[in-house]
Amino acid sequence: MMKRNIGFLIVILLAGISLCSCNRYKLRHKLTLMQGQTVSIPQNLQPVYQGQDTLFNLNENALTRLIIYYDSVGCASCRVNRLATWDGIVLLSKAYRGNFEPIFIFAPGKAKIKDLKIALEGSFFEYPVWIDTASLFLKQNPFIPADDDRFHTFLLDKSNRVVLVGDPVSNEKLHDICLSTIKEIIENQGYIPESVK
Repeated sequence: MMKRNIGFLIVILLAGISLCSCNRYKLRHKLTLMQGQTVSIPQNLQPVYQGQDTLFNLNENALTRLIIYYDSVGCASCRVNRLATWDGIVLLSKAYRGNFEPIFIFAPGKAKIKDLKIALEGSFFEYPVWIDTASLFLKQNPFIPADDDRFHTFLLDKSNRVVLVGDPVSNEKLHDICLSTIKEIIENQGYIPESVK
């Protein structure tokens, strides 16, 4: 009986190890598919500032951009409440005077747009967000995994190519890498030098 239990435990352990290995492979595969891809930013995004529609254009001259994408899955007001964690990135964009632009894109679905605007109006987030009313962002960028929000924040170079993937406000190490990459891109007129790639 004891041998049978140990054998069963070994089978469970091996299954767990292979599952972790498989998940790690899938994660790397998704990253590889995104790296270097050119991101298309839809032209019809609706700019909103503190819940109000506004006239605000994306900075076409930015040398680098950080895309922060929120889809219709999950609690929109929870995500709006989390925007305050991005204040440091917003301040960084102001310090770089137009060379770095964070772009917050929400795709709440038509039924939730009003709720999103109400949540934004009640927030103290002093930076525009963009509402993807037609849910075009993921359609125009099919290489972005729709089912995994770990891939919904990424840094772009001047040509809108993905150079870094991940949420820098949730991971200190990634935050440091993101800041140094932004600096390097700006110092090199919008691109990562070939020797660094």
